[in-house]
Amino acid sequence: DKANADLWMLYLEAAKPHKVQFRWIKGHAGHVYNERCDRLAVAAYQSAALKPDIGYEKTTEKLL
Repeated sequence: DKANADLWMLYLEAAKPHKVQFRWIKGHAGHVYNERCDRLAVAAYQSAALKPDIGYEKTTEKLL
C-alpha cells in the first residue's frame, strides 16, 4: 500500500537523527497527548493558512 508515500518519505528523512518508537494509543480515550494532537490537527485543518498537500493532490490527479 502506498498511501501517503510522500509524507512517509518526508517523515523517515526527518526521523533519521532521532530514536523513534511507536506506541498504539486508543483515540479519544482521554490520553493527554493524543487529545492535544487531535486538537492541533483539527485547528490546522480549519485554519485559513492551511497549505495544500501537493503530494496528495498529485496522487489524486492521477486517479482522475
